[in-house]
Amino acid sequence: MAAARAFARGGYHVTTMQDIAQEAGYTPPSLYAYFTGKEQIFGELAALLSREFVAVFDEPVPAGLSFPDRLELLLRHLFEKSDRYRDAVTAFLVARLSGEPLMTEGMTRGSSHGADFSSVQLLTTWLKKNTKRGELGEHRPEELGVALAGLAHAFCVQWLADGCATSTASLASRVTSQFLYGALGAAPRAKTAGFRAL
Repeated sequence: MAAARAFARGGYHVTTMQDIAQEAGYTPPSLYAYFTGKEQIFGELAALLSREFVAVFDEPVPAGLSFPDRLELLLRHLFEKSDRYRDAVTAFLVARLSGEPLMTEGMTRGSSHGADFSSVQLLTTWLKKNTKRGELGEHRPEELGVALAGLAHAFCVQWLADGCATSTASLASRVTSQFLYGALGAAPRAKTAGFRAL
């Protein structure tokens, strides 16, 4: 977690073993007794995030919930993990946006999903597994996985940049509403006879 704070503050390339050691209350030589360098620490941090987030997708979905409620519950758990590992997630997002290959290697190494690990893949698989006929309309889970990953990612980045001022429950509700109902932000109203006549 000390390394996560250091990476989140300075970014991967700028952060040194000295920075990590200082944040953790160690000397750099003592860190080298456990890690070969910051690359290994960064990879271990990525593997930790992989395990934590994949575990959310493996949680059983409570019976009897509507699709919007099931989706909102999943997103709430994901945002709670993001809040718990805020510095690590920030370091991860910055690394992903800069195309850092070490992040991808660490994520896939620590994931039971192997090279297929990605938020798009995980969300697509979850949608296939946890939706019933008709709940996705005419859309394919693969398309919706892309849309949901992009929307959740964008909201998460903004939420982290704002200092996580919004609760995870509220954030999950907003993403669910945007994903399901678009710009209107509310469930569509039933069409009236007058509207159909137009």
